[in-house]
Amino acid sequence: TLERIEALDFLSALENLGIADSIGISVYEESELSPQLVNLGIIQAPLNFFNVEFLNSSLVSELVSAGVEMQARSIFLQGLLLNSHQMIQDPFFKGLEEFTNYVKYKKSTHLEVALEVYNCQSLFTSLVVGFLNATHVKQLFDLEPRGSDILDYLRLKSMNPKFADPRKWGKRV
Repeated sequence: TLERIEALDFLSALENLGIADSIGISVYEESELSPQLVNLGIIQAPLNFFNVEFLNSSLVSELVSAGVEMQARSIFLQGLLLNSHQMIQDPFFKGLEEFTNYVKYKKSTHLEVALEVYNCQSLFTSLVVGFLNATHVKQLFDLEPRGSDILDYLRLKSMNPKFADPRKWGKRV
Protein backbone atom coordinates (compact mmCIF):
# COMPACT_ATOMS: atom_id res chain seq x y z
CA THR A 1 0.00 0.00 0.00
CA LEU A 2 1.03 3.59 -0.45
CA GLU A 3 0.96 4.14 3.31
CA ARG A 4 3.41 1.27 3.88
CA ILE A 5 5.74 2.53 1.13
CA GLU A 6 5.77 6.02 2.66
CA ALA A 7 6.46 4.58 6.11
CA LEU A 8 9.33 2.45 4.77
CA ASP A 9 10.79 5.46 2.93
CA PHE A 10 10.71 7.44 6.19
CA LEU A 11 12.35 4.61 8.12
CA SER A 12 14.98 4.21 5.39
CA ALA A 13 15.82 7.90 5.76
CA LEU A 14 16.30 7.38 9.52
CA GLU A 15 18.55 4.41 8.80
CA ASN A 16 20.57 6.43 6.28
CA LEU A 17 21.03 9.16 8.90
CA GLY A 18 22.34 6.59 11.36
CA ILE A 19 19.41 7.05 13.72
CA ALA A 20 18.26 3.45 13.21
CA ASP A 21 20.56 0.45 12.80
CA SER A 22 18.06 -1.54 10.82
CA ILE A 23 14.47 -1.20 9.65
CA GLY A 24 11.81 -3.80 9.24
CA ILE A 25 8.18 -4.69 9.17
CA SER A 26 5.90 -7.08 10.97
CA VAL A 27 3.49 -9.13 8.87
CA TYR A 28 0.78 -11.70 9.50
CA GLU A 29 0.49 -13.26 6.03
CA GLU A 30 2.82 -14.01 3.13
CA SER A 31 0.56 -11.91 0.89
CA GLU A 32 1.88 -8.82 2.73
CA LEU A 33 5.36 -9.47 1.31
CA SER A 34 6.84 -8.55 -2.05
CA PRO A 35 10.26 -8.73 -3.74
CA GLN A 36 10.53 -4.93 -3.28
CA LEU A 37 11.13 -5.51 0.44
CA VAL A 38 14.63 -6.81 -0.31
CA ASN A 39 16.20 -3.68 1.23
CA LEU A 40 14.65 -4.28 4.63
CA GLY A 41 16.83 -5.45 7.48
CA ILE A 42 14.17 -7.42 9.33
CA ILE A 43 10.81 -9.04 8.73
CA GLN A 44 8.90 -10.30 11.75
CA ALA A 45 6.37 -13.01 11.00
CA PRO A 46 4.39 -15.56 12.98
CA LEU A 47 5.80 -19.03 13.49
CA ASN A 48 4.05 -21.48 15.77
CA PHE A 49 2.44 -24.91 15.99
CA PHE A 50 -0.52 -23.69 13.94
CA ASN A 51 1.31 -21.46 11.47
CA VAL A 52 4.33 -22.61 9.48
CA GLU A 53 3.24 -20.79 6.31
CA PHE A 54 6.41 -18.71 5.97
CA LEU A 55 8.69 -21.77 6.10
CA ASN A 56 7.30 -22.94 2.77
CA SER A 57 7.51 -19.59 0.97
CA SER A 58 9.84 -19.19 -1.99
CA LEU A 59 9.47 -15.39 -1.65
CA VAL A 60 10.66 -15.52 1.96
CA SER A 61 13.60 -17.69 0.88
CA GLU A 62 14.50 -15.10 -1.77
CA LEU A 63 14.33 -12.26 0.75
CA VAL A 64 16.51 -14.19 3.21
CA SER A 65 19.02 -14.96 0.43
CA ALA A 66 19.18 -11.22 -0.25
CA GLY A 67 20.08 -10.56 3.40
CA VAL A 68 16.74 -9.88 5.08
CA GLU A 69 16.63 -11.35 8.60
CA MET A 70 13.49 -13.26 9.48
CA GLN A 71 12.42 -12.94 13.11
CA ALA A 72 9.82 -15.38 14.42
CA ARG A 73 7.08 -14.12 16.70
CA SER A 74 3.86 -15.51 18.14
CA ILE A 75 5.59 -18.78 19.01
CA PHE A 76 3.21 -19.18 21.97
CA LEU A 77 0.20 -17.83 20.03
CA GLN A 78 -0.36 -14.97 22.49
CA GLY A 79 0.11 -17.34 25.41
CA LEU A 80 -2.66 -19.66 24.26
CA LEU A 81 -0.27 -22.58 23.87
CA LEU A 82 0.92 -22.16 27.45
CA ASN A 83 -2.16 -21.28 29.46
CA SER A 84 -5.93 -21.45 29.67
CA HIS A 85 -7.87 -22.04 26.50
CA GLN A 86 -11.03 -20.40 27.82
CA MET A 87 -10.65 -17.27 25.69
CA ILE A 88 -11.07 -19.11 22.39
CA GLN A 89 -14.35 -19.86 20.63
CA ASP A 90 -15.49 -23.47 20.37
CA PRO A 91 -14.41 -24.10 16.73
CA PHE A 92 -10.77 -23.92 17.84
CA PHE A 93 -10.94 -26.35 20.75
CA LYS A 94 -10.18 -29.26 18.41
CA GLY A 95 -6.91 -27.63 17.37
CA LEU A 96 -5.92 -27.03 20.98
CA GLU A 97 -6.82 -30.60 21.82
CA GLU A 98 -4.58 -31.78 18.99
CA PHE A 99 -1.74 -29.63 20.33
CA THR A 100 -2.20 -31.05 23.84
CA ASN A 101 -2.30 -34.61 22.47
CA TYR A 102 0.94 -33.96 20.60
CA VAL A 103 2.54 -32.67 23.83
CA LYS A 104 1.48 -35.88 25.60
CA TYR A 105 2.69 -38.04 22.70
CA LYS A 106 6.12 -36.34 22.85
CA LYS A 107 6.16 -36.69 26.67
CA SER A 108 7.08 -33.05 26.75
CA THR A 109 5.73 -29.73 28.00
CA HIS A 110 3.57 -27.19 26.20
CA LEU A 111 6.46 -24.72 26.25
CA GLU A 112 8.95 -27.21 24.77
CA VAL A 113 6.63 -28.27 21.97
CA ALA A 114 5.78 -24.65 21.14
CA LEU A 115 9.50 -23.88 20.85
CA GLU A 116 10.25 -27.01 18.79
CA VAL A 117 8.78 -25.33 15.72
CA TYR A 118 11.44 -22.63 15.92
CA ASN A 119 14.31 -24.84 17.03
CA CYS A 120 14.10 -27.30 14.14
CA GLN A 121 14.13 -24.82 11.25
CA SER A 122 16.77 -22.43 9.90
CA LEU A 123 14.89 -19.78 7.92
CA PHE A 124 14.07 -17.66 10.98
CA THR A 125 17.30 -16.62 12.70
CA SER A 126 15.89 -15.02 15.82
CA LEU A 127 12.87 -15.38 18.01
CA VAL A 128 10.88 -12.60 19.65
CA VAL A 129 9.04 -13.88 22.72
CA GLY A 130 6.68 -12.46 25.27
CA PHE A 131 5.73 -14.09 28.53
CA LEU A 132 2.60 -14.09 30.61
CA ASN A 133 4.41 -14.82 33.86
CA ALA A 134 7.78 -15.52 35.47
CA THR A 135 7.16 -19.29 35.46
CA HIS A 136 7.32 -19.31 31.66
CA VAL A 137 10.63 -17.42 31.71
CA LYS A 138 12.10 -19.96 34.13
CA GLN A 139 10.83 -22.86 32.01
CA LEU A 140 12.53 -21.36 28.96
CA PHE A 141 15.88 -21.06 30.70
CA ASP A 142 15.63 -24.59 32.11
CA LEU A 143 15.09 -26.21 28.70
CA GLU A 144 17.51 -28.76 27.37
CA PRO A 145 17.81 -29.02 23.58
CA ARG A 146 16.53 -32.19 21.93
CA GLY A 147 15.88 -33.43 18.39
CA SER A 148 12.47 -32.95 16.84
CA ASP A 149 10.27 -34.12 13.98
CA ILE A 150 7.57 -31.51 14.60
CA LEU A 151 7.81 -29.88 11.16
CA ASP A 152 7.19 -33.21 9.45
CA TYR A 153 4.20 -33.68 11.74
CA LEU A 154 2.80 -30.20 11.04
CA ARG A 155 3.22 -30.48 7.28
CA LEU A 156 0.99 -33.56 7.34
CA LYS A 157 -1.76 -31.81 9.31
CA SER A 158 -4.33 -29.45 7.89
CA MET A 159 -4.77 -26.70 10.46
CA ASN A 160 -7.61 -24.20 10.43
CA PRO A 161 -5.99 -21.07 8.91
CA LYS A 162 -8.23 -18.77 10.96
CA PHE A 163 -6.91 -20.34 14.15
CA ALA A 164 -3.33 -19.44 13.23
CA ASP A 165 -4.19 -15.73 13.14
CA PRO A 166 -5.18 -14.13 16.49
CA ARG A 167 -6.77 -11.21 14.59
CA LYS A 168 -9.49 -13.63 13.48
CA TRP A 169 -10.34 -14.99 16.92
CA GLY A 170 -13.70 -14.07 18.34
CA LYS A 171 -13.93 -13.52 22.06
CA ARG A 172 -16.14 -15.84 24.09
CA VAL A 173 -19.10 -14.17 25.66
